[in-house]
Formats: sequence, C-alpha cells, structure tokens
Amino acid sequence: MNFLNSAILAGLAAALGPLLIHLLNRRRVRTLEFSSVMFLRDLRRTRMRRLQLRRWLLLIIRTLIVAFAVLAFARPALKGGVFAALGSRARTTAVVALDRSASMAQESVNGSAYERAQKRVNEIAALTGEGDQVVALPFAGPQAPVADAPTADVARLVKRLSDLPVSYAGTDAGAALNEALKSAGSGGNLNREIYVLSDMRREGFTKTVVLPATSDMSGVTIYLVDVAGEGGYDLGVSDVKVGDQLISVGLPFDLTATIANNTGQTVDKLLVSLFIDGRRVAQREITVDARGTAVVPFLATVENGGMHSGFVEISADDNPLNNRRYFAVSIADQIRVLLASDYPSERTSARLAIAPVPDSTRRFQITETDTDGLLRENLFDYDCVLITEWRKPDQSVVDQLVRYVRGGGGVFVAPSIDADTTAWNRLIAGPHFGLYLGANPDLPNPERYFVWDRFTWDHPIWAVYKQVPHDKIPEIRWYSIFKVTGTSTGRPIVDFSGNWPSWTEVRDGSGKMVASWAPPNAPFTDLPLRSLYVPLMHRLVEYLAADLSERHSDYLVGDPIEREPARAITANTDLQVAGPEGTLSRPAVDWSGTQPKIKIGALERPGVYTLAAGEKPIDVFSVNVDPLETAPDRIEHEELQRRWPGYRLVFVNGSASLTELVKQARYGTEIRSTFLWAVMGLFLLEMFVARTRRKDIPVDAGAPSMGTTSRPSMAG
Repeated sequence: MNFLNSAILAGLAAALGPLLIHLLNRRRVRTLEFSSVMFLRDLRRTRMRRLQLRRWLLLIIRTLIVAFAVLAFARPALKGGVFAALGSRARTTAVVALDRSASMAQESVNGSAYERAQKRVNEIAALTGEGDQVVALPFAGPQAPVADAPTADVARLVKRLSDLPVSYAGTDAGAALNEALKSAGSGGNLNREIYVLSDMRREGFTKTVVLPATSDMSGVTIYLVDVAGEGGYDLGVSDVKVGDQLISVGLPFDLTATIANNTGQTVDKLLVSLFIDGRRVAQREITVDARGTAVVPFLATVENGGMHSGFVEISADDNPLNNRRYFAVSIADQIRVLLASDYPSERTSARLAIAPVPDSTRRFQITETDTDGLLRENLFDYDCVLITEWRKPDQSVVDQLVRYVRGGGGVFVAPSIDADTTAWNRLIAGPHFGLYLGANPDLPNPERYFVWDRFTWDHPIWAVYKQVPHDKIPEIRWYSIFKVTGTSTGRPIVDFSGNWPSWTEVRDGSGKMVASWAPPNAPFTDLPLRSLYVPLMHRLVEYLAADLSERHSDYLVGDPIEREPARAITANTDLQVAGPEGTLSRPAVDWSGTQPKIKIGALERPGVYTLAAGEKPIDVFSVNVDPLETAPDRIEHEELQRRWPGYRLVFVNGSASLTELVKQARYGTEIRSTFLWAVMGLFLLEMFVARTRRKDIPVDAGAPSMGTTSRPSMAG
C-alpha cells in the first residue's frame, strides 16, 4: 500500500487519544470488607466484567475511528508489483512527445489542439520531483524525430516546447514512439513514462511499425493524451491537377481542384478562388457534402512563356494550414531543337514549319545535323531531338538517345523509306516499342494511300483539337507507310486506316520517345502541304520539350526533394533555391548518374520554390501540406492496442485529470473512499456499543464489590 499524501500519516498519533483518556479516567481505590453481603458478590462480579469488556471494545473502536480517518486523508492506494512499496520515492524518466503536425492547428471553442497540448506539458512538468529526468521529443513529418538529451531542468523543457510553433508537416507517431522508447530506456530511473500529446488522427498512427515490447520495456507506461477539441469547421484543398495537357502561350488549359470537407455537416456556398502569378483569375461557389469531396474545374491562360505558379484557395475556416494548395508550370521561353536526318533536303519542311526565319529571339532555336553527327552533340544541351528520316540506326547513337530520354529528354524518330528494317527492329522498334517493321513500302502512288483514321484525342498533342468537329480536321494522306506488327508497349497517338500504327509513344525514365512508322515528309505524305502541319509540328516540339512528369511530383512538406535540371549545369554552377518568403538555400548536386540530380532535401513550409543557376531561374516546383494529415478519421483505442501490443497504454481524454491518472498509475488505485466508509461503519458501531441501559449500570459505577468499602487513598 502507498500513500499519496504521506505527510498526513503523522496524524496517526491522535489515535492514542482515546487510550490516554481511558487511562486518565481510571480511579485509584483500596478495598475494605464492610458487611455480610457475600451472597451478591458473584452477581456483581459478572456485571462488572461485562462492563469492562464494553469499555475496552469502545476504546478499540474509537482508536480505529481516529486511525482510519487519518489514513483516509493520507489517500491510500494499492499497486501490484514488488516495487509498490517504493511509491513516490521511485525516480522517474518522462519523455514528452509533442505532436506538431498541421492538424494540431485545428481550432475549437477552447483554442487549438496545439495550445491544449502545450498546457498539458505544464501539467506533466508539475508531476516531476527531485531526481526526475525529462526528455523533450517534438515530432512532425516523415523524418525520424530526434529526442533531446535527458535533463532535470523542467523549466527549460517547458520553455522549449512552448516556443515551438505548429508545423506544416504530417504526423508519424510510430516513429516518435520508437525514439521515445530508446530515450526512456536510457534514463536509468525505475519509473519510466512516455507522454504522447496528439489529436489522434489515424493517418499519423499507421505509418511506422512500433518496436516490439521487450522485457526491459515492460515497466514503461505510455500516456496517450488526446488534445482534439469538440466541433470545429475544417475544409481543405486536397489536390490541384494540371495533368498531361500541353500548355501553350495564349491558349486556355484545364485545371481541377479537389476540396475535402473534414466536418460532419454539408457546407454550402464555399468560395473557391484560383490565383496565377499572384493574381486572382477565377472563383466559384460550391457545395461540399459532409465528409465528402467536390471537384472544381477551372479554365486558365498564361500570356507568356517562362515559369508560372499559382494556388487554389478556399475561404477561411478553423484550420488555415490546409486552405491553400500550390502548383507550378513551366513554359519554355525558348526551345532548343536538334533536327537530324540522313537526307538534308528532307529536313527543310520540318525546319520551315518550326522556325521559318533564323532568329535568336524566336521561341524555337534549331540546330541541324546528319545522323552521324549525333555522336558529336551533347544531347542534354537541347530540349528535344527530331530525326525525321533515319536509314540505319547505330547502336552507339541509340544508346545515346536512350540515356537522353531517361534523363528527361524528348525524341521523335522516323525511318526513311529505304530503312534497314533489321537494324530498326533490333535497336528501336522491337526493344522499345514491342513492334516490328514489315517490308519497305513501295514508292509513293497518289492513287493508293492511307489516311489518319483513329486519333487519341486525350493525348496532349491532340487535346487542343478535342472539341473541334472531327469532319473539320483535314484528311491527311500517307502514300508510303511501314506496316508494323506486334504487341505495342507504348501509347498510340494516331493510327492509319486499316488499324496500322502511325505514331506511337513510349515513356522511359522521365522522358519520352515518339516514333512515326512512315517518313513525315513529302512526297511520302501530303501532311507538309496541309494547314494542320505547322501547328502540329509546334505542338510536337512543345510536347517533347515539356517535362510533364514534373507536374505529377506532388511534394509534401518534410519530404526529401530531388530534381533533374531542365538546363545543363556544370560543377561550377552557382545553384540557389528561393523559398516562398525569400529564404535562400544551396542544394547539393549528385553527379554520379548520366544526368546530374539536384538534392534539395526536406522543406518545412508550403509554397512555390524556384531553383536558380546564378541569376537565372531554371526550375520551379511546389510544396504542399499532406491532405491525409487533416483527414477526420481518428484512431480507436482498440486498434492502438493491437498495433502496440505488450505496452501499458493509458488513454487520457480531453476532460480527464492527467495528474490523477499519473498518480494512480505510479502509486496504484486510490482506496480513500474505502477508509471513509470504514470510519462511518465504526462510528455507527460505536454508537450502538455505547448505548447502555440503566439496568446494566451499577448504582455506583465506581463502587467496590459488595461486602467491601472503598476509600480514596491519601498521600502520606
């Protein structure tokens, strides 16, 4: 048995009071024989013995009443285990794991969850005593948290945790608990406690597997302190999609935003706004069902090339951290094209369509070469490579193209009418597309031709024509085509009549390769003579140059970020990353691969970040809050007990007294009420025993036995 208020035990001395009173009230007498009343002596002796027994019984009851009353105020508690007798004398190592994730910013009627957690830190500090150690363990984000060194300076711990702001990152309570267990085990104190202060969002408790409980961890008590408030009005922008569409200057593009309602009630007339380059360009009012989502479509336009950024924002609610979601798109100011062909004259139509007049200020900059000259070129100096007629692919050139594609480049290839089909099938068509060229086609015959028949309208190249009536698309005739067979591993862009593949695309690494299974030049097709040719070539080049894969890079706060530069850099390039508030950092560069990788690391704030080489921006990307972090699902106690087996878990809800629960866990179950009931029972028993009838009392309770006389003794 332990006593939570052991100082009161000094009051047990008061239990001697009834005994002292009994002893002081005893009279000193001497007995004298005085008459012949010998016959009544036995009767008198029996009644006196009964009276003496009652007096001793009352003495015991009154002593117990005082003793039990004192024990009740000393707050006795029972606790199992061989160390129960140590009670409050056992020193404690307490690890305070404070959840700093974005969901902790959720406001309710009595402040935010994070503010309530910081108040709980003060309660924990008040429970520490001399010889105790405390460990601060703030945690947020996917990176493994690191605990502070154990300290006896409780005030310093409280100040450290009170000064920390709430984070934009997510929760990983499992990783935090693993670190807390290590710290608790290294403290050296007998009593080990871990306090997890969190709003108990399920997503954060299911990421990392907790270390299995071992024998040396059996004595650890884990307090799961729930600081989530009641109610709250929380919606968030969970996603913004630009997609695979090809964004061109001056042409509208689609953008969709997903709004999540994390509350239990339907929200009407929610204002959703779209901002691009700091300017509001569109807004809509929507309705979102309770615990549901709504997809909001927008149509946007950018008027110039370069790097553009924006965000979708909803009107204010009780958690401002997830009300905005950022995005970034890049439209190259200039696209550097490497144009190659085995027949220089056949490059003319493509060159005139892409850049009719050589001008360094124009958007498309073309460099021409033959296929043998490709080995002399650094392909990474170009945004895309076009090989319009290639007779016999070379292994070294193909390897160079594959490295370029995997590094993020875009390549267009087409065989010449006299192509070496064996080399094509062995090096390009077979291994990369799963297709095989048939016999070389006949020379062009205007009387026999194929047409473009089936279009993949959702492909970025064709998406701009998706809404155009198909009968308005000019008929494109092809007089000489390769009939290819096999099971394609790529995506069809357009097919010839007769279901023969025409243009096929494959993705490899972060780049793409498009193959035309017929020479795209006159006289093998009338495409260069059609009005569709110039805009089609522009869209082809823009598509090959666009790094669409980067639009799917949904970076989250706390995630390590690695980028591949869109422009060539050298070891001497001065790289800087500019953050949303003007902060600057210098990233590391990994040169071990075919393409350098810029290692930016984990970022702590959402927003748009710009990567610059010297003074020139070369990349832009966005970082956002994890939408799952603010999802409303909370983890149940039973699930936590299944996930963390073998540990002693104490669940503390928002209204519970943490002090009382900790003392109960440290010293046992308080049985004060049992002692108070015992006092009441003894008091009633005392009243019953003390009730004495007149006939049971001798005429003179202090008189001697019959036949004697008593006279007080005289001193001297």
